[in-house]
Amino acid sequence: MILVSLPIAGCSLAVTVAGGLSDRKRPFSMLRLTGVQLGVLRRVVALESGVPLLFAAVVATGTGLLTAHLFLTS
Repeated sequence: MILVSLPIAGCSLAVTVAGGLSDRKRPFSMLRLTGVQLGVLRRVVALESGVPLLFAAVVATGTGLLTAHLFLTS
């Protein structure tokens, strides 16, 4: 069950991140026009999308391991 739920959660998170990036397209464009380097904006986008995905994967893995441990000890 966990192996099925993790990809679904990842896809859901990816859709949310893509929607958030499209909502902030104009602010990113304005930052670019004010002189912010493209590399900095790319790092911001990578952090905004990577950190929540990594956090969700860690929580899902921890929940799976805890569930397996409780199942094996019972």
